[in-house]
Amino acid sequence: MFGRLQRHAKEWLRCRQLPWPLIASGVLSELIYLLSLYRFPLWRYFYYPLVDLGKLTLHDVGAGNIFLLLVTALFLLYAWALRQAGRERWAYTREVVLLFAFVFSVTLLLVYPWGAADLYDYALTGKLLAHYRVNPFVVPPASFAEEPWLAYAPWAHATVAYGPVWVILAAVAGRVAGDDLLASVLTFKLMAWLFYWLAILLVILISRHRAGGNTLADMLFFAWNPLVLLETMTNGHNDVIMVAFVLLALLLVARRRTAWAFASLAASALVKFMSAAISPLLVINQWQRHNTRAARVRAVAVGLLSFGLTIAVFSLPFWEGEDPLALDRRSKMFTTSIPTLIMLALQGRIGTAKAMEVAQVAAILALGAFGLYLALRIGRSLSSLIRASFEINWFYLAFSCLWFQPWYLVWLVGQGAVDPGAAQRERAWLFSLTALWNYYIFGFLWFQRGFRQLSLFQMRALAGLLIVLPPLLLWLGQLLRHRWKLQTA
Repeated sequence: MFGRLQRHAKEWLRCRQLPWPLIASGVLSELIYLLSLYRFPLWRYFYYPLVDLGKLTLHDVGAGNIFLLLVTALFLLYAWALRQAGRERWAYTREVVLLFAFVFSVTLLLVYPWGAADLYDYALTGKLLAHYRVNPFVVPPASFAEEPWLAYAPWAHATVAYGPVWVILAAVAGRVAGDDLLASVLTFKLMAWLFYWLAILLVILISRHRAGGNTLADMLFFAWNPLVLLETMTNGHNDVIMVAFVLLALLLVARRRTAWAFASLAASALVKFMSAAISPLLVINQWQRHNTRAARVRAVAVGLLSFGLTIAVFSLPFWEGEDPLALDRRSKMFTTSIPTLIMLALQGRIGTAKAMEVAQVAAILALGAFGLYLALRIGRSLSSLIRASFEINWFYLAFSCLWFQPWYLVWLVGQGAVDPGAAQRERAWLFSLTALWNYYIFGFLWFQRGFRQLSLFQMRALAGLLIVLPPLLLWLGQLLRHRWKLQTA
């Protein structure tokens, strides 16, 4: 009798030690994700061409309001979980975080990509190289008029907009999936799923290298972020691949594998080119880490050689045509961003083409100036490099990005996961939330009375204010608070 009571008491104590706040947050979040699966299952809608959240709901403002409410609920649950994770007073917390990350990610794999049709462009890119044996940097999918997937791809008329590492990965996925459209969509989602878990592993390993790192909070910050889950698992965007290579580069820096760190950063830039902005910061960090001039020169030379060779090995086989990187097309692409506001403000005075040039130059100069500021402040530590990498991405997305899209915030969250700064994570959290408002603005708000008459660029300018202004105001408040603390100290 006494032994049975003792066993019950131990089981009760063990249950009390479980992270119930995290479990509650995970269960409620999963219910919302299951609602998304119930409403938009992949197997029901995958063969409908060019539909998104607005079209699927007939642009009903009530459905849009529900979307906003559910997204806000997800972020509040996520914030609550982050706050609880800092307490480290329960058993099995890491297991619970990883379990729910697995459940969330598998659930959303089966949801139709309602946020973008890019998955179908990915599928066509892979098919061009794997089956048609043509160069996607030169030949657009529309060149094959009989291709049945053309109706699903919004960029079928254009050559690929990503780097050669991504094209090779797309070709591998295309070879695995074959000619079945659903199998191809699932294959690209599964590839994003694998890199999502690779990124989580890298966050854990980097956290262990960082002094005073909270592995649980770092892991949860990335793994449970609703934008990361929705844009990676549901919409299948390849940004998580770019982020994984950046995180791998940071881990290799921590382990003093300089050449491999530069190679990994180059591979990231060959998925999406923005990663290249981190390379000068890495050069300065490596220069600072060595005490003698000879060691500094050797480390930087080895790193730059590794970076250049990686770029050359993957790029030269595809380098054809006058504009293989589609730079001319990119320079004319403006969406929800500060440069769009600048362009619209100048458009009536100097014309559209000139206004685009001025906005583009202003964006580049602002990013260069901020990068120089970071370069002058960067130190020899891993934490210093991580902070500078986060801040350059933050500035690019908030100020200098011409063609802003919600899924770009996966970059910021990935780097915020290994940057323990409260200010940085607050900005990444808020920007992730406001970025998802993009779907409400263009899928629902634009179709309501009072907004229908706005042009596309006017709507993009309005979206830029609604999406970018809150995190910018938060940043300004953080700067003022920091300055006040310095003055009082």
